[in-house]
Amino acid sequence: MHIHSILSLSPDGKALAQQLWEENMHEPWVDYNGSDMFVVLDGGEIVGGFAVYLDDSDGIVGTFCSGWAKHHAQVPTDRIIKQIVSNVGPVYFKTDQRPAKILLEKIGKKVKTTDRFVYYIVKGE
Repeated sequence: MHIHSILSLSPDGKALAQQLWEENMHEPWVDYNGSDMFVVLDGGEIVGGFAVYLDDSDGIVGTFCSGWAKHHAQVPTDRIIKQIVSNVGPVYFKTDQRPAKILLEKIGKKVKTTDRFVYYIVKGE
């Protein structure tokens, strides 16, 4: 598996990355304008995507990361997140998804719970 900037994809690849993002994240692509976006490729197939961006959400201000990974694709999400942290510093995640919570409990620290989301921070080692 390889990680590539969204900017390195062909126009068709970018369109597919956008479609997969919206299908998996259930959020509009345009919500992430200005983000650094990456895709995870496995044999030329897009099996994941990540966005890194500055945000202020529920009083938490900082660098956030959002992303998705294809089910059963064995995407090394924990290693990808740790690499992002080593490149940009600590990152926050907000989620309401159980699989994400399980992963983030292992590699991060819970910093806030709201009615809808749980916030985590992942710091370097």
